[in-house]
Amino acid sequence: MMTKSYQIAGMTCKACAQIVHDSIATVKGVTKVNVDLSKAQASIEMEHPIPLKTLQVALADSLYQISEFAATSPEQQTSMPPDDVSERNIALISSYLMAVGRLDYELLRRCLRADFRYHGPASYHSANDYIEMIKEHANSPVADVLVKNEIKAIFADGNECCAIYDVVSRFPGKKVSFAEWIKIEDGKIASTDVKYSRHQMKQLMQEMGNAKRPE
Repeated sequence: MMTKSYQIAGMTCKACAQIVHDSIATVKGVTKVNVDLSKAQASIEMEHPIPLKTLQVALADSLYQISEFAATSPEQQTSMPPDDVSERNIALISSYLMAVGRLDYELLRRCLRADFRYHGPASYHSANDYIEMIKEHANSPVADVLVKNEIKAIFADGNECCAIYDVVSRFPGKKVSFAEWIKIEDGKIASTDVKYSRHQMKQLMQEMGNAKRPE
């Protein structure tokens, strides 16, 4: 029997920690999992050494990443400090995209400043207005077509960030690629400028139209 601790990126709330716990607990050989949200880490008790790749596969369908702690000397820690701000913002953006994809309005509100500004196909100038738009979208026919947000990459340079992801539909091969330029203020998302593939969106709309036509 052995116990090992790992870093967990992407957790912002107790529900996130529970998902990480439940996913890791399914791995064969794991006997106990303790997730510490405040420290962004998990302590795993296992019957035998488990490859990191196996644990990563267990979290593959979530927005959370597991990694081993890097061993650094005091000199390295002084000359190459970790970019805590960027790492925190990457986790925040992961939660934001997950909240939008899963229609988790409570989590979404925690991610956004009250004066959040959205610039895309339309513009919104408060978190309330943006969330109301998401709620209206959830009751539209389009919501039944879209399956999830599939994150491709999140880049952060301090509080200046960029997220690249696909909105995946239930139609095979039909998705829409998005990019968001995001600014963070006081630990929350202050604004986002959204661009997307108009060609892919047009194809998706055509597919939806074909699905509605009578046989």
